[in-house]
Amino acid sequence: VGGVNYCQLAFSTYEPSLGSVVCSPGLVIDPFSGGDHCVSEPVTHSYASSEGDAGTLQQALNDLIDDNGVSSGKQEAVTVTRTGRIKTKGSCTLDPTGSNPATCTGEYELLYEISFDAVQSSGDVPPVTVVTSDFRLDTTSSSYDSAMCPAAYYVHGCEEPAGAALDSNNGSFYSGEAGSTALESTKGAQPTGMITLDYECESVVVGLPGGNSMTVSADGMSASFDNVGFVGNMIIGQWIRFSAGDGIDRYRKIAGADVATDSVTFETQAPVNSATYTDAEFGDYFSDWNESDGSSGVSSHCQASRTHATLPIDVDVFNSAMSVTDWRGKIGALSVIDSSGISVVRNLVPDLSTDIGLIWDVTFQKQPGNVNEMICNSVSGTNQCSVNTLQDASVIDGDFKLQTTS
Repeated sequence: VGGVNYCQLAFSTYEPSLGSVVCSPGLVIDPFSGGDHCVSEPVTHSYASSEGDAGTLQQALNDLIDDNGVSSGKQEAVTVTRTGRIKTKGSCTLDPTGSNPATCTGEYELLYEISFDAVQSSGDVPPVTVVTSDFRLDTTSSSYDSAMCPAAYYVHGCEEPAGAALDSNNGSFYSGEAGSTALESTKGAQPTGMITLDYECESVVVGLPGGNSMTVSADGMSASFDNVGFVGNMIIGQWIRFSAGDGIDRYRKIAGADVATDSVTFETQAPVNSATYTDAEFGDYFSDWNESDGSSGVSSHCQASRTHATLPIDVDVFNSAMSVTDWRGKIGALSVIDSSGISVVRNLVPDLSTDIGLIWDVTFQKQPGNVNEMICNSVSGTNQCSVNTLQDASVIDGDFKLQTTS
């Protein structure tokens, strides 16, 4: 299967001594004996056996040996459910002309359901294909000769029994069905497609809760809030950002805050007098840490756009180094990122029995101030993505006092 091979990743993570699993069934030494190149040893049907016993399909699949002569040694990679039953009782009818073999009817149904339900068989596994088969009704058995087609009665013999797949939802393993593939009833799930990451410029802010608004005064030098207590934690010298939803962020320095009237005063006039905003926040901004673009702490790139989206990133790249390079390159290409200060590490999810996927740990080593948690967006394929912060940036915070002594 293309993309990430989660079976191989599981072995590499938990059983590294097994090396790379390589399967080339076409190179099998003896197709009828199997036992190498991921071709199983012969599967023998027995009414008395249970799946997992010697000679059964479950045992044969769990004991597969790859091109390098290596077996996983795991006996729980697959679970096989076998169902056998007589659908219609067999019987034969003499040919009316008396010169042809008897016509026979009767059906015996044998079904195998294979479940790849272990950690080392995670994700979308390759198809199971019949390499050789001589599985058929045994016309040499005593039960066939004595009960089904006794030679003394059917002097011209009986027609050759034929087998076929149960229906279009099942593959066939009857004699002569080399190349037949088992049909998937449930396809193995694993992430595919592309995602993008949204990076918001560095800040420590308090946002105005949804459903509330800020109204600028007529002279544009102050604003009031309908959220009681919102200005309570404002500090003179911090900045307030507000937007009308037009893609333009406006920043004003806080000159004062009045808890009694739930209002704030600005050092400079707001651009639109008597306007109402629902998108507002206050706090500290760090993208322009050296104030080369003004005193707000907001760089010119972040003034133009507060959030920056990466180009699409493929989540289904098998080679870990290539995947890490892609992530680092797409994130580092953002105008607000110092590309020399990004490290990316890729790992499997911690429990493949509950989730199938990968984790990318991204560390920003040269971004100023507090890095906001990125937002992950699925843009194609089948995947679910999310972001969790493992370590916040170090930012000096709090108050201090100075005094003199005589």
